Amino acid sequence: MRVAVISFHTCPYEEFGSRFSGGMNVFLREVCLRLALAGNEVTVFTRGWGEEEERVKTEGLRVVHVPCGLPKSPDLGDFLASADVFSSAVLAHLRASPPDVVFSNYWLSGRAAICARENLRVPFVHMHHTLEALKEKFSKTRYGDPHLRSARLFAEFEVQKRASYLIHPSPTDREEAMKLYPFIRDRAVVVFPGVREDILDLPRMRERGRSLLGAGEGEVVFLAGGREERTKNISGLVEVFEKFPEARARLALLGGKVEWRSEKISVLPPLSGEDYVAALDGADVVVVPSAYESFSLFGFDALARGKVLVAPSRSFLGRFVMEKGCGETFDSQEGLAVALERVLISPGRFVDGCAEAREECRSFTWESTLLSLLRVLELSLRAPLPGE
Repeated sequence: MRVAVISFHTCPYEEFGSRFSGGMNVFLREVCLRLALAGNEVTVFTRGWGEEEERVKTEGLRVVHVPCGLPKSPDLGDFLASADVFSSAVLAHLRASPPDVVFSNYWLSGRAAICARENLRVPFVHMHHTLEALKEKFSKTRYGDPHLRSARLFAEFEVQKRASYLIHPSPTDREEAMKLYPFIRDRAVVVFPGVREDILDLPRMRERGRSLLGAGEGEVVFLAGGREERTKNISGLVEVFEKFPEARARLALLGGKVEWRSEKISVLPPLSGEDYVAALDGADVVVVPSAYESFSLFGFDALARGKVLVAPSRSFLGRFVMEKGCGETFDSQEGLAVALERVLISPGRFVDGCAEAREECRSFTWESTLLSLLRVLELSLRAPLPGE
């Protein structure tokens, strides 16, 4: 099968934890590599810098960096301004070498996928990763730029209508999307992301992790990802922690603003490999402070290491935590502060729940993700194009 993967927003091989690199990067890197290793012809189209197109072949994948006028340090408005140039350039590539199916990721990539469908009659499968309407519903925030907001909402609505299938990373995300767009019910499917085997199986590295996190003797360490984004609520977590009554507590952020660093807050660079796993081991509690998460690879990585978790109650992650009894949940900024305090009360009560959660994380494998994704891509080849 010839698969064109469109990821305008970010390159799957971009350094994890940088400004536009998060869980979506990890997801795409894992599934694209496995798609290629399974014998499929996979080409990833992502945004490039400057005027020269760059083509890279790595681990069996072809990655094409498409020049589209983006500056080196773009803001979200720059992405929107460059989207049509990117879509036209990708269409030219697809005309020259037509794929069997397009797999688009995030809303701006969805615009390019619609362009391919309308011009080449090729089906596309789309994964939003996050929906703007859900972000607004749960975080009660909006883009500062009304033009950007309306463009995203319109693009996401058009993608809902035209995609052959819409992939959601959890049943909760699918349920919430169908409340907004009831007409997608027959095309909305769940493909769970995975947890890497090394995260499940590496030996414990608590002392190494405590050293990485700057933990002092007897300190209780709360760990969170520090990449600031409108709905990630990292600044809200910092604000809560600055007033946290537990004197022995430390907050460690993986990535984040240097100015957040204080006597009680450590700011580390993004970590990968064994250092990342060691950091999870060194923490006593892992916090996902977002108002909403469609899945949260970081949260499930923490559960796979047996960690106590604090997570948003209205997400799949939060429901999982409540079901297993492996942490606390919250549904407001005030609730986050209470959850951080409650998690320290009789921490032994989470031991059994954390063990059960860790074992269940073994069912979230990237091999299962690949098989589910392949089924959806193959179904799209046989299904009529929506609306026709």
